[in-house]
Amino acid sequence: MGLTFMRNSGWIKHFPELESLIDCPQNPEWHPEGDVWNHTLMVIDNAASLKHNVPEELRMAYMLGALLHDIGKPATTVLPECTAHGHAEHGAKLAIDFMTRITGDKDLISNVEALVKLHMHPGQLFRSEAKESSWKRLHNKLRLDVLAWLHKADSAGRTGRSIDDVNQVSERCLEYFTNFGESKIAPIVQGRHLVEMGMSPGRHFRSILDQAYELQIEGINDVGEILEALKLK
Repeated sequence: MGLTFMRNSGWIKHFPELESLIDCPQNPEWHPEGDVWNHTLMVIDNAASLKHNVPEELRMAYMLGALLHDIGKPATTVLPECTAHGHAEHGAKLAIDFMTRITGDKDLISNVEALVKLHMHPGQLFRSEAKESSWKRLHNKLRLDVLAWLHKADSAGRTGRSIDDVNQVSERCLEYFTNFGESKIAPIVQGRHLVEMGMSPGRHFRSILDQAYELQIEGINDVGEILEALKLK
């Protein structure tokens, strides 16, 4: 209702990123609801219905992410195909500009940028049958539960769909989130392990620890095995 009022009153001219969504075409096969503006209105309503699932400290970012998730489409839409490849990445840059005009909250801006940039990733990982390590890397960028609820709101934001529908992508996100926990995956190999092996601390530690963490993300969860794989033990 608020966005419709902004459009009808003309006040939307002060938010050009949103105004550009009006009449921006979408492939009717995937978006029978019409232009990106209509889709965004539906996604916002869905997100509002689902936001109780999102941690309170992230709800504002979640809702703003839903509002801005497709603002990159007007600049990336190619006709007559109605494709918008790269719209998430382009939209993330626009989201920073939009958010910077309305708030100085750096954490909020960062979270909204991440939501816009990453909102397509869960679906891409699911469809490509990506390994667990890929889901871990995504979770380290932004909590998978928040991405799950944004994907559900986005997917249901079209004619003929509902947030009550089963959404396999969101369910997969939530399954992995349950496994990974709320925080980023913590590295198990620390600098002290290298010191205990007789190595002298230095800038080279960072490279070794990064390699160790990559092995951990790929599924090796024993410190000794990781050090062995790095040929350090």
